Amino acid sequence: MTDINQEKVLSLIVSQLKEYGFYTAAKTIADAIGISPEPNNKLAEICALNKFNIQEEQEPVQEEVEVDNGEFDFSNPSVSYQPNYSAIFTTMHKEPVRACAFSQDGAYVATGSHDTSLKVLDAHLIARKTRGDGDEKKVLKTLYDHTGPVNEVVFHPNGAVLASCAGTLKVTLDDYKIKFFDLQKQNSKRGFRYLSDAYPVRSISFHPSGEFIISGTDHHAVRLFDIQTMKVFIPSNAADHHQGAITKVRYASNGQTFASCSIDGSIKIYDTVSGRCVNTISKAHDGASVIGIEFTKSNSYLLSTGLDGKGKLWDMGSGKVVCTYSGAFQKFDCAPMTFSYNEEYIIGSDSSNHTICVWNSRNGTHG
Repeated sequence: MTDINQEKVLSLIVSQLKEYGFYTAAKTIADAIGISPEPNNKLAEICALNKFNIQEEQEPVQEEVEVDNGEFDFSNPSVSYQPNYSAIFTTMHKEPVRACAFSQDGAYVATGSHDTSLKVLDAHLIARKTRGDGDEKKVLKTLYDHTGPVNEVVFHPNGAVLASCAGTLKVTLDDYKIKFFDLQKQNSKRGFRYLSDAYPVRSISFHPSGEFIISGTDHHAVRLFDIQTMKVFIPSNAADHHQGAITKVRYASNGQTFASCSIDGSIKIYDTVSGRCVNTISKAHDGASVIGIEFTKSNSYLLSTGLDGKGKLWDMGSGKVVCTYSGAFQKFDCAPMTFSYNEEYIIGSDSSNHTICVWNSRNGTHG
């Protein structure tokens, strides 16, 4: 192999490692050979195109037999590896950050703060910071249009719009709104559309089609908005409502269902078409408030976070808990537990010592 070919191959390997999220391994190779390619999927594409052209002698392989080993059937299983806990970038708000979200393609990160501002950052430039690539501008936009603390930020599925919600009863400023920001307008720092509510808006989630957005507020009923008409729909049956403020709402990735959780300690699952509640998990955390929910990519499981200091993984088919993540103290205003990008790990915070905790998603062991 010539030096030129070797450099091309190594460049493809580094780019593919970055694309898969293995930044530490990519950095080791990149530093050793002095290259810094951008993340891309070219190596995987080349392998896919040539997989039938590779002729190698192989030993006969026995027919694969599926064995139930007690592990969860996540949609994207991968080989377990030790996560990298190194901080690679820090951006500053004037007050604590209350919300953070990636765009669907992973290219951008948005943050929302108690100081009422939002920031949009370039994720690729943040990843490159570990190589010491100068002082490139990581913060692409700073947005100002809320007058109260930002509770959640979410990207529209098209990636061109950022939505945020705000409001808290502890602040007298009246900003119980969902606001939409056009990220394609270079100099725009204000929202181009907003939806008002009579209560602080705690959580929002886009339907995968981008045509609808649901919200959870300090009221006990979920709101569903049609983005085009701005009309709001609220479940008419009181039995479909919570008994207290809603802390989090989430659509499943297939758009067929959505979920909500509340300080009343329950989790509710709704049918998207009818808007009716199809299942209620009462006292999901032994009566403690539930502050977070998140579907797996396969929509087969739901992760919940409670003020009992535990995370729980629920089987959506049976409604039973299949794994519990304990050992961290949770406060109402802390970040709820979430999945790592490949769902191998559960990531959460411990409010008692201000640390980030990581659990194995399949067996609940705490690292």
